[in-house]
Order: sequence, then structure tokens, then C-alpha cells
Amino acid sequence: MSALQSMPSQTQVPPRDLPEGAAFLGGRSEMATRMRALDWSKTSIGEPSGWPQGLKTAVRIMLTSRQPIWIGWGPELIFLYNDPYKAIIGGKHPDALGKPTSEVWREIWPEIGPMLATAMKGDEGTYVEQQLLIMERNGYPEETYYTFSYSPIPSDDDSVGGIICANTDDTERVVSQRRLEILRDIAAETTHARSASEACEQVTQALEIANKDLPFTLIYMSRVGSPVLELAAASGLEHGRWQPRKEIDADGTALLPIMDVMRSGTPRVVKAPVDAGLPCGAWSVPPREVALVPFMVSGEGGWQGVLCAGLNPFRPHDERTRDFLSLVVGQISTAIGTADDFEAERRRAEVLAELDRAKTQFFSNISHEFRTPLTLQLGAVETLMGDRANLTPSQQRDLAVAHRNGLRLLKLVNTLLDFSRIEAGRMNALYVPVDLGAFVADLASNFRSACEKAGIALDVDCPRFEEPVWVDHDLMEKVVLNLVSNAFKFTFHGGIRVSVRQADGHAEIAVVDTGTGIPKDELPRLFERFHRIENARGRSHEGTGIGLALVKELVHLHGGSIEVESEPGHGSTFRVRIPLGNAHLPRERLSARRARDAVSFRADSWLEEAMSWLPDAGHADTGHTDTGLANEAPLSLPKGVDTKARVLVADDNADLRAYLVRLLSPYWEVDAVADGVEALAAARAQPPDLILSDVMMPRLDGFGLLRAIRDDAQLRTTPVVLLSARAGEEAHSEGLEAGADDYLVKPFTARELIVRVGSALNMARVRREAAAAVEARTRELETVLDTVPAGVWFTADPDAAFTRSNRHGAEILGLGLDDNASLTAPPEARPSFTVLRNGAEVEPATQPITRAARGEAVSEEELDIILADGRRRTLLVSAAPIRSSAGSIAGAVAAAVDISVRKEIEVALKANVEKLAHASEAARIGFWELDPASGAMTCSPLVRSTLGLPADNAVTFADFLRTVHSGDRDRIEQALKDAMTTGALYQVEYRCVWPDATVHWINARGQAFAGGEGGSLMMLGVILDITERKKAEEHLQLLMREVNHRAKNMLTLVQAIARQTAASNAADFVARFSERVVALAANQDLLVRNEWRGVDAGDLAHAQLAPFADLIGSRIRVEGPPLRLAPNAAQAIGMALHELATNAGKYGALSDEAGRVHLAWSVREDRFRMTWAESDGPTVEPPSRVGFGSSIVKSMLQASLGCEIGLEFAPGGIVWTLQCPPSKVLELSGAKDFHIVNQAVGRTR
Repeated sequence: MSALQSMPSQTQVPPRDLPEGAAFLGGRSEMATRMRALDWSKTSIGEPSGWPQGLKTAVRIMLTSRQPIWIGWGPELIFLYNDPYKAIIGGKHPDALGKPTSEVWREIWPEIGPMLATAMKGDEGTYVEQQLLIMERNGYPEETYYTFSYSPIPSDDDSVGGIICANTDDTERVVSQRRLEILRDIAAETTHARSASEACEQVTQALEIANKDLPFTLIYMSRVGSPVLELAAASGLEHGRWQPRKEIDADGTALLPIMDVMRSGTPRVVKAPVDAGLPCGAWSVPPREVALVPFMVSGEGGWQGVLCAGLNPFRPHDERTRDFLSLVVGQISTAIGTADDFEAERRRAEVLAELDRAKTQFFSNISHEFRTPLTLQLGAVETLMGDRANLTPSQQRDLAVAHRNGLRLLKLVNTLLDFSRIEAGRMNALYVPVDLGAFVADLASNFRSACEKAGIALDVDCPRFEEPVWVDHDLMEKVVLNLVSNAFKFTFHGGIRVSVRQADGHAEIAVVDTGTGIPKDELPRLFERFHRIENARGRSHEGTGIGLALVKELVHLHGGSIEVESEPGHGSTFRVRIPLGNAHLPRERLSARRARDAVSFRADSWLEEAMSWLPDAGHADTGHTDTGLANEAPLSLPKGVDTKARVLVADDNADLRAYLVRLLSPYWEVDAVADGVEALAAARAQPPDLILSDVMMPRLDGFGLLRAIRDDAQLRTTPVVLLSARAGEEAHSEGLEAGADDYLVKPFTARELIVRVGSALNMARVRREAAAAVEARTRELETVLDTVPAGVWFTADPDAAFTRSNRHGAEILGLGLDDNASLTAPPEARPSFTVLRNGAEVEPATQPITRAARGEAVSEEELDIILADGRRRTLLVSAAPIRSSAGSIAGAVAAAVDISVRKEIEVALKANVEKLAHASEAARIGFWELDPASGAMTCSPLVRSTLGLPADNAVTFADFLRTVHSGDRDRIEQALKDAMTTGALYQVEYRCVWPDATVHWINARGQAFAGGEGGSLMMLGVILDITERKKAEEHLQLLMREVNHRAKNMLTLVQAIARQTAASNAADFVARFSERVVALAANQDLLVRNEWRGVDAGDLAHAQLAPFADLIGSRIRVEGPPLRLAPNAAQAIGMALHELATNAGKYGALSDEAGRVHLAWSVREDRFRMTWAESDGPTVEPPSRVGFGSSIVKSMLQASLGCEIGLEFAPGGIVWTLQCPPSKVLELSGAKDFHIVNQAVGRTR
């Protein structure tokens, strides 16, 4: 109920007129209305008219303000307030008006009473912000916060008469801010939780300060699926006697239905148990309600739980509280989930660490297992190499390759073994004093020959130290060789500088190069194990990514550090710093002399590897001279392989490059290059028949070379076979998906390589032959398409970015035969025509050929094309996808017919049809078509409306016949049959009956024609509604009969007038005869004007009194209700009135200036009465004989109308009366309800 609806009615509080001086209570607000209605005499402040001016002014300000304001006046502070304050006072409205403030705010009087007393002293007002007040304004105590001030109001004697208080309700803002801080504290507290239980504990710690909103909280929780919930954490319990259960199971009983809520998954609010000793939190009373909110935490294992929270006893459980609890539970779930994720991550880290330890152990074991066979292999190879006299040159080369790569493999095995020792803590370094300058200079100088051959400088600046440096000889050897080898690998111009310096108690080894440099974002990961810089330009792409990681570990074993500075394109600087002395080293690992291990790193293995990176290394045979295999029996090649083919080999490893050349040269012409860049240049200079490429190469790797080959129009069909050390199905699939023809994994046999290359060459030949056949077939198809009178477009792109057309298609679009016809082409290649669908420009992605390229079939879609020169064409387009033999989409084709001329004809035809439709509509002519074979009819809307047929339903001939009048159906069917058999015109008039039973006349015409299926006859026709014409014809016939009848009657009446008109002479006869004929003509004129449907009685009276028109209203009074007299009654009564008026003018009341006439008519008690009464005229005596005039006013009326006629010759004039049933004189439409007529108000004419 609204506030205005709750106002007392007038019977409860009668409204009182405002006395003078109370205008300040004016206005339409509810409180102004109530204040005007209240009997203030019953209050201590009396009637408003006597209020002090200060109070009146304050009340006026209060009533017109939108700020909640109340006023207290007098010693009792009688309470007045405005409309905005109703929201604050709540359920106390409207009873609070006029009551003492101490009674209105009884519950908060202890808080506000002292402040009011201060303000009433008049010295100063009071002001408080966000004051907590527990109000009872809606039947329950409620936590509220208000900002308000008490200001004194002076009375007329300058004393304080009362106070005015302006209020601002801060409750929602204070509560919302408080709850937001709670949620923020929960998020902050739970940030570092590392387990689910710890997260719950930290949540309840944050909720300890939330004891106004949640006096206590409990979090019960368990793993998903557990039948028992355990108390994980709680807050606020120390302030109450209640001790909750630690566990709750499905069968046990509990004070609160916690397990029921968990099972249902639906939050509930229950009444708090009475006398349970629940904690009160920040309040003096315990919670009245307890909220139970379930939660679920997904993840590994999952958690389920319930938050049990006591609710603020002074806040309603509304939507805001439910949202707050939902957010708290969301924070709990998030905290538990995050902690759970951390715990899972910790476990995963432990598992990964264990896997890492297992991997390290595996590397250690496998490295040991590798070293034994490698030692035996290298020993055997070295023994054979020592017997050079018994070896052919080819055998010597093969043994050199085997020995060189055996040493490389041994170096890799030793590196892995060193790593496993370091991680296992078993790297037993033995530190000896060395002359670091001489030591580093000796190692670096081993690379001088390689640098000279590569065309770069090597500068070694290693002076002697004043004191020896303690290092492990073998470990430091690996550090120096690694750094110098790396510098050589990535330096192509300039040089390398190796230096040793002593500074700040450290020995510093610096290796500076002018190589390719290292990107800045790669520097932080440079010393990570197995990390390699992608696409780095180097002399070789070979490597394990563990060299620098091992260097860092070895330097750390010496108590030292390593740093790197680098700039791409300008080179890099590596600095190793080793502390001087041995105080930083374990005492037990110090030795005055250092003995070497049985197998030590040797600089020559590093040098051999470095030399192998050079493209013209002396040990790499890359030419086409005798390979030493001339006398060996060649392998059999696959059938059909072209032995004159040219193969291009690309590999950065010189030994492998030479090996591949030696294997392939007996069968094909072979060229070899060192990386992808050289291979691409060689292929473009002289396209090979096949490219055999390693995957991992410097500058441009195998995949990059493959992409470049496939992007080159001249080379894209060249077969490519990739070689890689990466084994496995994933690597093989990656190579084939990248576009390689084959993928060969190292190690491979010579037979496998030759067979794979031969098969790739064979498949390339087959593809070339197939492509040639397709091209020939395409030319044939293009020739055919050029003769088709339709535009045809092809595309092989999934987005139809390149589209070719036949000759007619190019002509339709105004393009050249070789122009790209695709609107999805790049902007620079896009044609300039525009495509419209239903008048709107078509997005390129929705055009038929583009949709077909995505797999959609398009059938006969009508599109408009606007060419660059403004010409417009309309096309009927179909499109379909082209599918490969495997069913995948290989392209699309679209075909279009130019229907522009047909569209112009259709537009003209449509315009003519519309004109015809408008013309037929204007002429009210409807069209119909009949199929006699099926009985189906097509009807225009006008035909349906004319025949009363439904507007939407299908119509049959049977439906049509049902609308025809039963008396006309046979005639219509016969006329249709005659027209269909003879070809004669179908023409018939018939009646149709509408659903409302009204009958309409129809004129129908039609003609049979051969337009049906198979040339069968159809009937096409029109109809015209001739109902009005028929009615006119019937009315005309009726009128002719009526004219004939009335003419006869008129002549009879004229004859009677002539016979009855007596006169002493001819002139007198003519005059009197003429007067009567004129009166008769006046009657006839009224009847004709009313189409012989009766005459209004007043109009008839005024027509016959026309000679005395100037007396009407003065001496002649005419009055009566509006009644319509029947034609025969109008003639007879009109003649009677004429005779009475003529007599009154000659002999009666109108013959002198004193006489008067009163003509009146009425219908009462089912009797029509008309009276002519003369008064104040000369004395009238009855006539001595009955003349024609007396006959007209009496006998003729009695005879023609059957009326009762009264004729009295009174002293003041004639009194004539006519009485009869209304049906004898009134038109039927005017006599339908005599009761209504009797109620009509008479009128005076």
C-alpha cells in the first residue's frame, strides 16, 4: 500500500479549512496534507495559525526540501517531518506526526536525548557522522548509521523553541564498505596459504574482525566423496559457551543441519538454537539466524564443505547479505583451490626432481657403458691407421672419418658423464698450482691453424702470473677449449682474442670474438642445460646445448664465476674469474702435483671438430673425382629412375656431406653445399632434380630451405628429402607436414638412402607426367568452356583468393581473360566491380564461389553486378566445391547466366501487372483462374472479398459454388461447360450469398485457354459486383410504378378539388382553385424532397403557413415533437391545414390584429393528436352548409385516414382536433417506440 493510500479517510481525520496565517502548510505533498488534516489543538503546540514565525519558516523549509528533515518543537519536542523522512521513520509513519520525540524515538533516546538537550540550550547545535543507532522502525531492532545535525530554532521571544534536524542515511554505505574490507582481508590473509587447512585457518583469522556481520563462523570440510565433514577452522567461539562438534557424519545428529545442506548443495538460513550459548560477536545479543552455505573446490582430489556463519541480529537477511556470503564462500573456495594447486605443484616438483635424479643417474650409467665400446673402437681404428702402407687412399679416408667422429662421440659421452658427476656431487676435482698464462696460451694456440684456414685472426695475450693459480687441470682445460671452440664456431669475420689478467685477487680469463653475437633476450638462459638459440648463424648447427652449462658448473667448482656480454652483429665477450690462492678450496682436494686420468681431453679432438666445420676442410671429399667405389657393384635402383638426374646435397657437417656425395655419385650427378642459404642459391642458379638436405644447419635450416623452395614458383615442384638425427613418429610427421617428399632418420644405411632418393625421383617424374596430363586436359576443358554461353570461374584456394574465368565469365565482369576475378584477392590485385544481393553489397566471404570453397553448395542465387564503368548486370549463379579423390576440398567452381534482359522484361511485366491491378482495383474488377482438371482456383483479393471467401485459404471450384445462390448454380456450371467445350465467351450474372446471409449480384466473364500442364484447358476471367446496379434497377422500376400510381391519385385529387371549388364567377373559381393546387404542390414538394418517405410534421406546418410566415412566433405558435408523417397522411393533413389557415386569414383569428392561432401535435397514450386552436379573433358562426373546405378538414380526413375529427366554432375562433392511432399517420420508422416519442420535448415553430 502506498503512503497516500495509507492516509486516514475523511471520516477518520476530517479535513479542516486552514485558518488565516497557516498558508505555510500549503502544497500537495503527503506530509503537508497530513499536517493540514491533523487536529493540532490536541497537541502542546496548538493550532498552526498560532505557531511562532520561526517555526512556520522552518516547517515551510522542511516541507519543500528533498532532504530528510524532522522538527521538534516545544518542551516535548513535538515531532514534525517531511515526505523524504518517511523512509527513515519506516513503520512509525504516520502515527509519529504530532507526538513527543521521546515517544517516537524511545529506543534511541539514550543516544539522541543528550544531543537534543545540548541543542535546546541554544548555545550551539550538534553534528555527528555515521552514528550507529539501533532503531525499531519496522517492528524489529535494526543496525543503522546516520549523519545528522541538531540546530536550534528561535521562537518569537528569541528563546529556543525547538530544533531542526537534517539527516543522511549512511547505513548501506557503511555496511557495504565494511563487508568489502572483510573480503579484501580474506584475500590478503590467504595469499601465502600452502595447504587447504592453512587456507581455512587464515580465512577465519580474517573473519575474526568481521564480528558485526558474522559473529561466529565455522568451516567444515572434507575430500569429495567422504561421508564425514571435519571442522577445519572457526572464528568467534571464544566469546560464547557453544562448543561445536569436530566431526559430522551422515548418521550423526548435530545442532545445525550442516550435513543436509552439504548433500543438497543449496544454501539455507535456519533459526539459531535458543540457549545454546552462541557467540554474540560485536553485539550484546547472539545471532537469531545461522546461514549454512555449501561449497565445492575442483581440482586434484577435490574438496567439499559448508560455511556455518552466525548472522548479524540487527540486519535483515536480504539479497545483499546473500551476495556477501556468496562472495565469502567464493574466497574460501579460491583460497583452498590455490593452496591445493600449490601443494600439487610442490608434489610435482618433487616428482620432477626425482625424475631429474633418475635421468642423471641414467646418463651416468649409459656414459660409462658408451666409453668401453668407444675405447675399443678407437683403439682398433688407430691400430689400422698405423698400418698406412697396406691401406688404399679410400680406406685411409674412411678410417680418418671413423676416428674423427669417434673422438667427437667420446667427447660428448665425457661431457654427459661430467654432468652426472656434478649433479650427484661426485665430481672429485683435484686442484694443483699452474701457470695459468702458459696453460691458457697453450690451449688456445691449438686453434691457430683452423683460424688461419677460416680467414680470421687469433690473438693470444696470456702473460705469466707472479703466483700460481690453483685449478683442476682437466676441468679447466674443458672450460678454455669450450669457450674458444664456441668463439670459432660463431665468428666469420674479424678474429678471436684470448687473454689472461690478474685483478682484485682474481685471475680473469677473457675470450672475445667479433662473431654474430647473442640476442639480449637469450642472455639470461645462455648457461641453461640443453638450451640452444634458435636460428643462430654458426659454422655448424650441430651441438647438444650443454657446453656452456658445463663451463658454468666447472667454474663454480673452482669457486669462480662466469659473465657474458654480447651485442648481435658485433660479437661476444666471456669472462671467467677464479679466486687466487687456495683458501676457498676444500683442503682435502689440494695437491702439489696433479696426475692425469687414463683418458684425458685432448685438444686435437676439439681441433678436428672445428676443422670439420670449414666448407673446404681437407679431409672432406666433396668433388666428383674417383671415390674409390668404381670397382664396387652398384646397388639396383627402383624401376624408371632417371640416372641422369641432378641431386643437390646440403649439410653443414663436412664428413657427412662427403659421405653422401660418395654414396650418390655412382648413380646421379651430385653437387654439395654447406647450408640452406647456399643450397637455395645453387637451386635458383641451376634447378636440381632433387634436394637432399639436413634439417639442422646454420643460417637457414632444412625446414626454412623447404619453405623457400615451396614458395618459389620455379622450384616448388622440386622433390625434397630431409635428413635428421631426430627420430620418432612425431619428427617424421613434422617433416612430411612441412612439405617434404621423404624424411630419413640418422643413422641410415647406404642402400636405404639410395632407394629413398630413387623413389623420390621416380615419384617426381610421375607427378610431372600427371601434371602434364592435367594441363592438357585443362586446356581441353578451357576450350569447351569458352564455347559455353555462361560465365564459369575456378579457384583452388580455400579462401578463393585467386579465381580464373572462361572467356564469357571475363566478358561478364569486364575483365581480361588472365585477370584475377576474386574479390578476396589482396587489395592491389582485387577487381573493381561490386556485387549486390537484394540491393546490399555482398561481403567477399559470402559470395557463392567463396562459400563453395568452404564446402557449401549454392544453387541459382540471383546477384547484381555493378561494373567499373557503371553498367549493371543481373546474374543467376550456382557454385559447388571441387573435391579430391580422398574427399577433401580441392577448390570450387561457379557458373552464372546473365539474366539482365530477362530481368528487364520481368520488371516491365511487373509494372504492367501492377498498372492492371491498380486499374482493376479502381474499377472494382477481380481476376480469377480455374483449372477444371483439378478444380483449383486462383483468386485475387478482390474476388475473395466480393464472393465472401476466406482471405488466406486455398480455394477450389467447390468452395466457389458454395457461395453461389442455390438457384443459380446449375446455370453457372452449364455456362462454364459450354465455354470450355465451344470456346465461346463465358458470361453470366448470378447471386452469391455471404456468410452473413446477405445477397450480392455478380457479373462474371471468362475465356478458356490452353495453359495447363500438358496443354490442358484453363479458364481465366473477371468478376464485377453489380449489387448496387441491381438495386438501382429495382428502385427505378419501383419508382416508375409509384409515379404512375401517384400521378393517377393526383389527377383524381385535382378533379375532386375542381368539382368542389364553388365560385360565383370564373375569376373567383380560378383564384380559389389555384390556392388549393399551390397547397397541394407544397405537399408534393416536401414528399419529393424526402423521396416519398414521409414528411416532418413541423416542415409540413411551416409550408402550409407560408403566407403567414411573418406571424409565426408572435401571433402563431407552432409546437410539437419531431414526428415524420406518412405520405398519404402528409397530403391529407397538409390540405386540412391549408384550409384552416386560409379560413383564419379571411374570417377567423388572423383576419384582425388581435387574434392568435396555436397549432400543436403530440403522441400520448398511444394516440396521435393534432390541434388547431384560434383565440381572440372575431366571433365565428357555424356555416349554414357544408362546403368543400369543411369536407377537407373533416370528412376527407375521416375517410382517408380513419381519424376522429373535432370541429368547434368557439367565440374566439375555430378549434379543430385530429386524433388516431400513430400507425395511421406516422411513417413506420418514426413510430417504432411511442414511449420514446412521448418523452420527446415539444418544440415551437
